[in-house]
Amino acid sequence: GGVYGASGYGRFLGVNTIKEGARRFALGYWKSRGADTASQLMIVLGTSNSRLNNSTDQFAYNHGAAWLQLAKDATVAIQPYASQVSVRAGADFEPSFSYQRRAIYWVEGYRSGFTSPYYWYFFGSADGCPTSGVTSTPATCSNGWTQNDLDYLSTGAYSYGVPQIYSTAGGNAKQWQQIVLYSYLKWNRDTFMLGVLTQQGACIQNQGTLYACTPGTDNTPDQAWNQLWTELNNDSRTAQDLWRSTDIKWR
Repeated sequence: GGVYGASGYGRFLGVNTIKEGARRFALGYWKSRGADTASQLMIVLGTSNSRLNNSTDQFAYNHGAAWLQLAKDATVAIQPYASQVSVRAGADFEPSFSYQRRAIYWVEGYRSGFTSPYYWYFFGSADGCPTSGVTSTPATCSNGWTQNDLDYLSTGAYSYGVPQIYSTAGGNAKQWQQIVLYSYLKWNRDTFMLGVLTQQGACIQNQGTLYACTPGTDNTPDQAWNQLWTELNNDSRTAQDLWRSTDIKWR
């Protein structure tokens, strides 16, 4: 109906509804902070590329632009609480979800109106990407994506990388270390990863249900952080610190 938004697990959420949700969340945080006037909350309004194959390149571009505007509008909406609350945009881009071209168009739409400080947060995956053997030629990942696509989306497009490090066996951490190393070899640049995303909370919630996690994908935040930190710092060309870890649950 001409309104941009996102799927809210069975119902459509327009940008104004999402903005109001951010305002109310900020209000709840503000009212419950008590004497704490120092701690900070960042609300990241996330979408994904899971339905972009059902659209067009132009729609993907327009949605990215609308998502940037949503972050800006939500920032205005939470102004009474801005000393301790901020709002940014984010996206869960995964190769298995859509053609890489649609994800790139979304990002280009977001970039079209970018102004500081509205960097967005990438919390996607590296499906099918290799865990070793990287060169300056981008290796192929799932669904026609490459390491170059994920390097661009996660850190090269006004974005901060907080990738999914779900695998308890360490495969996800190896994939992302290789993407960072590819960036170094190809572009001679140091690629900074902000942190890691895990789903332990969601796995615990969904035990024994249709949405139960695949076995071996329930890293704790500490495990994931240590895995990626270790992989990155085993090679001087990718060595860096990680600032954050974060875990997801279902509402």
